[in-house]
Amino acid sequence: QRQMCIRDSDPPETWTYTCSRTGPWLGSSVTNDALVTGVAPNGQVVKDIADDTVTIFTPDVAIEKTATPTEVPKDTDTEVTYDYSVSNPGDVPLASVSVTDDKCSPVTAIPPTGNNSGDTNGDGLLDTTETWTYECVQTVNIDAELVNVATVSGVPVIDGRPGDRPNPPVTDTDTALVAPFDADLVLTKVADNTLVFPGTLVTYTYTITNDGDVDLLRPASWPPSSDPTEPRDDWVIDQIGPTGTCAPLDYIGGDAGRSEVLDVGETWTYTCATTIDDTAVNIAVVEAVTDNAAATELVRFAVAEVDVVSPAIDLEKTSARPVVLDENALLGQGGTAIAGPDVPIVAPAAYVYRVTNPGQLPLANVTVSDTYGGQGSVSY
Repeated sequence: QRQMCIRDSDPPETWTYTCSRTGPWLGSSVTNDALVTGVAPNGQVVKDIADDTVTIFTPDVAIEKTATPTEVPKDTDTEVTYDYSVSNPGDVPLASVSVTDDKCSPVTAIPPTGNNSGDTNGDGLLDTTETWTYECVQTVNIDAELVNVATVSGVPVIDGRPGDRPNPPVTDTDTALVAPFDADLVLTKVADNTLVFPGTLVTYTYTITNDGDVDLLRPASWPPSSDPTEPRDDWVIDQIGPTGTCAPLDYIGGDAGRSEVLDVGETWTYTCATTIDDTAVNIAVVEAVTDNAAATELVRFAVAEVDVVSPAIDLEKTSARPVVLDENALLGQGGTAIAGPDVPIVAPAAYVYRVTNPGQLPLANVTVSDTYGGQGSVSY
């Protein structure tokens, strides 16, 4: 771009001109040529050319933000660590670098004291070869997705500036999302008979259901003696009482999705049969871990009681009336009759029988008989 100014110039004057131009600029530098011409009193034309080169700088800053963990249990206080990585993709150092987060404070450099751990030369400037790191720790309790926005700002340093003439800052933003999950595991246990005689074979049925919104896995160490290649077969453990267990549990089915993963909505079924001799409070337990980075553990218990009962009967016989005439003392048999209004007729003894049920079950077809002397009958 050339501008012409026609005026008279007297020696030894020096005239000054300025010209401003705004980009866009291409390349790393721009060279401008200037041409000046003049006409002497004798009509001779004189001219001169001068040039100057302007170096073009492209300052820039970049930030990357991550959250750990990215999934947290719903409506539960959970600590989340945000990490920020700040780099300089431009071509000049940056001063006064700062990082802020719209939902987490304070954002501190790593280490939190002294120069940032990425400031390798310790000059306090974010050089183009450096990456500075920051972090912020926050306890969240959420029932919906949480989006955090981080902003980094830095002032370009060109030819020793900033100073009294700071350059406009450069900025960048990045987001991190933390999502809630609602994990749930339901364990049930049912006995096919809850009232049995000693020595009865009882079959238990167990189900585990994923009622949450995240898939579940069996922990690698659960149970400690298990075969990790067969997590379905021994995922549920049964403890019948303080000393006894029902084992092994037989996996019946239900794993219709990903193999060996209790997918959302799935129900797996197990059975186990054992002989019960004494009343037992039956306890089953299962432990699961969520199939996400949070790896939240869930432990569930289920109880079933089987009562062992024994039938029993008790008979109590009481004399209601003693004999009035002993048959061995009848007349004609060498005896002497006992005085009384019914002599010499034999008046046999009368008995009362009391039958009770001290057991735990009702009894049917109850009968009482008395075989003494083969005489008399027992009636209800």
